[in-house]
Amino acid sequence: MSDADEARDGVAPSTGQEAASATGDPQVDAVLAGLAGLAALPLSTHVAAFEAVHTGLQARLADTEG
Repeated sequence: MSDADEARDGVAPSTGQEAASATGDPQVDAVLAGLAGLAALPLSTHVAAFEAVHTGLQARLADTEG
């Protein structure tokens, strides 16, 4: 969808700088905070950041399952 389509549909175009909204789970929010500022980091560090967040979310999910 183009920016023009989003504007026409009443959805503001994404700037890539939107703040992450709270999930309602402080532990999940803390894990997702690991993605803050990712755009400013070298691309070579992105995979490690995504892996760390993925691991943290998996751990949180495991906590809720038992």
